[in-house]
Amino acid sequence: KAFSNLEFATGKDIIKETSFASLDELANLMIKKPTWKLKISGHTDNKGDVVANLTLSEKRAEAIKKYLVAKGIADNRFKVEW
Repeated sequence: KAFSNLEFATGKDIIKETSFASLDELANLMIKKPTWKLKISGHTDNKGDVVANLTLSEKRAEAIKKYLVAKGIADNRFKVEW
């Protein structure tokens, strides 16, 4: 299942509260499936500076990982890319 409806504050790596339910659902799924690993891909729109967008993509992907780790998922179960 892909969780593509995650939203962030514009131009920032702050996860919007509207995304918490989906992330909590994902955390619960990963708790139930302890052998599963997850690839987290960060994205931005195509507006603005390319380098800044790449950095923002990285920070957003890491923010998702941090959120899930805080929910009790081991950090070695994630592959983060941007």
